This record gives sequence, structure tokens and C-alpha cells, in this order.
Amino acid sequence: MGSRHQKRLEDFGLEGYKYQSANEAAMFAEAKRAIIAKEPIIFLGWRPHSMFTQFDLKFLEGQDNYFKKDNVYVISYKGIEEEFPEAYEILSNRSIDVSDLEEML
Repeated sequence: MGSRHQKRLEDFGLEGYKYQSANEAAMFAEAKRAIIAKEPIIFLGWRPHSMFTQFDLKFLEGQDNYFKKDNVYVISYKGIEEEFPEAYEILSNRSIDVSDLEEML
């Protein structure tokens, strides 16, 4: 398979692995099965996700060259600052660590 994902595996020196496309449920089920069986597995995960509270997962070194990080922002409606200044202040200054967010998930 000549996919960009297969190329990424090769870039990481993981030629013995094959990229297999799957939906989230199938990916998580296969990862869970392999982790419980103590078998090696590499999968395209993301944060925040509850799987990080269930398993001791590691990121491949150098993965920042392939995947972009981003932030999550609170959005509201125009006028909330005047109508509900206390709520606006709380929402404007609220920050949640990704591991805390995963615990909530």
C-alpha cells in the first residue's frame, strides 16, 4: 500500500508494520486488544481522548514533524460580555490541562 500513512511508518523505521484504515471504534478495540495481550501496536491516536486515562500510551519520537497541535477555544455569542460579565470573565480565563479534560471524557 503506497499511502502517506504507510510512508510515515517507513519514515519512523517501522517497515515491518502495515497501515490499516479503520473507524474510531475499530481502532480503539484493536488497540485495547493488543495492549491487554501485551502485543506491540502503533495507531493514530489523538488528544484529548479517554484512551489516555485507560492505558499508558506513548507518542513516537519525532511525531511533531507530521502532526500539528492546536488549541480548543470557548466560543459564545456577541454581547455576552455586557449581558453576563462574570460568565464572560470565567470563560475568558478558563484553561483545562489535556489530562484533566481526558479524565472528564
